[in-house]
Amino acid sequence: MPLIVLCGIPSSGKTTRAKEIEAYFTERQKKCVIVNEESMLIDKRTAYDNGKTEKMARAALKASVERHISRDTIVISDSLNYIKGFRYELYCAARAQATCVATILCDAERDAAFTINETREDSDKLPVDLFNELVMRFETPNPRNKWDSVLCIVKQSEQIPFDWLEKSILSDKFAPKPNAATTQAFLSDTDFVHELERITSDIITTVLNTPGRMEGESIPVPHTRKPIHIKKFITIHDLRRIKKSFFKVAQLNPPNISEMGSVFVDYVNSNLEL
Repeated sequence: MPLIVLCGIPSSGKTTRAKEIEAYFTERQKKCVIVNEESMLIDKRTAYDNGKTEKMARAALKASVERHISRDTIVISDSLNYIKGFRYELYCAARAQATCVATILCDAERDAAFTINETREDSDKLPVDLFNELVMRFETPNPRNKWDSVLCIVKQSEQIPFDWLEKSILSDKFAPKPNAATTQAFLSDTDFVHELERITSDIITTVLNTPGRMEGESIPVPHTRKPIHIKKFITIHDLRRIKKSFFKVAQLNPPNISEMGSVFVDYVNSNLEL
């Protein structure tokens, strides 16, 4: 069954929408599971306060999504999901199970969301600095990306278009078919492994050969029009670690060769933000 990914800035109404979706499909005899920080006993105020704890929180959320994806369960990912690289990983997890993904952007104005955050109990309220940082780091879904291609934008005053949602996630039209990209046999394709190594190495070499690599710099790289955005000084050890992690993701859930450069750059940028 499908994966529904909710995203939006803090206090944009994601959990409210998740409960509405759960109620709608439960009434139609569909089993639903909501995966969020609350269900994982993760404190958002500390989990997103630094890169190390955030990485651990995202890993736990992803693992829970992967654990619940099955033939008879609609999984609702109700967390910030604000990094496109993480949404891509969730897409890959769903694709590996030959099921589809729908993304719902809970579109809220920053000031309105901030007002809601300030009215929460202290145990749920994000500190102002953390709230502002998460708003600034939010990466809006782009329907041109395959992992965001089934996308619905819902403003706070609007209702979820349930007819569209039901058709999108339960129709075979949007479900990826099992093929080499979702089977272990694909891993034996030496051409793919060769291209994976060549493209990622070319990009990393370009970054390392760029003098300075100062904070705020954008570095053009080969195999994609997307640049590497330097958030902090980056070392060869950082890049090797990111490349090794990407290899695991890419070999389990291979991107198209033509898109590999862009997917790798997105993955690097999302990891450099931590």
